[in-house]
Formats: sequence, C-alpha cells, structure tokens
Amino acid sequence: MLLFRAGFLLMVLSSFGCMDTPEAPDPTAGGMPAEELVVALQSIAETGEYRDVQTELTIGLEKEGLMEEAVTVQTFNDLSQEEVKQAAEKLAKRLSEREPPKS
Repeated sequence: MLLFRAGFLLMVLSSFGCMDTPEAPDPTAGGMPAEELVVALQSIAETGEYRDVQTELTIGLEKEGLMEEAVTVQTFNDLSQEEVKQAAEKLAKRLSEREPPKS
C-alpha cells in the first residue's frame, strides 16, 4: 500500500512539468500608434482625464524610445488633476516639436 501511494505521488508530481502554462503577455504588444500620442496628450491637457489611455499611451511612448516621457505619464497617478494637465501639455509640446519618426 505504501509503495502504491509513493508511486502515485511520484506520478502526480512528475506530471506537473507536462502541463501547459499560460504565456505571459508581451508588455510591448499594443500601445498607442505614434501619430496619436500628441493628440492623446493634448486631450489629457484639456480634461485632466488620463486613466483610460494611460497604459496604451505609456507603451506607445516606449515603442518610440521616449522612456522619460513614458515615466512622466506613469507619474500622473501621483499628481493632482491640474498638475496632470500641465505635465501633459508640456509633453504634447515636446513631442510636437520633435522630428517625426522615420519610417
């Protein structure tokens, strides 16, 4: 009986490695297209509302290599609505003055 239990336990434990595990989502999948970044930031600068687009905006900025700007968007959670508007306005201006991405 003990041998049976040990065998069963060994079989169960060894089967864990055979199970399919879900793959982690690609953190760079999705994201806001480059041509929408300034428009989104201008909208945030006007309304102060950012939560619905924060993740997509951050990923879009990261894809464009704008890591500092992406970090700024992530700090919106720590800012007042007025501070968010000001930060978004500065980012929109900085991005609109930037050379367009080369395709």
